[in-house]
Amino acid sequence: MADGLAGTLRALVEAGPDQDPDLALSAVAQLSALEAGLAAAVAGASRGQAATAVTADACGSTPSGAAAIRATMSRVRARQQSLIAHLVKGQGMAAERAA
Repeated sequence: MADGLAGTLRALVEAGPDQDPDLALSAVAQLSALEAGLAAAVAGASRGQAATAVTADACGSTPSGAAAIRATMSRVRARQQSLIAHLVKGQGMAAERAA
């Protein structure tokens, strides 16, 4: 899932301001799905069951690990929004020059 998102974001950068809007929408959907999957994993790890707690520790999903994951995902979302806004702005500027 994360590899697919990374590939989509690279494709967005390579396409520049003339990218297909569906590519940006795909990147947003992929990030949302990744965040939902991580949230479900963290919720499952924090249910308090002994076996889950052991697995959570092994996977780094302890409370501090979960906070680090949330912080990282927040930075990813902010950068993705900035990239898309930059590309949309570039697309608008290219259209103004063409007119």
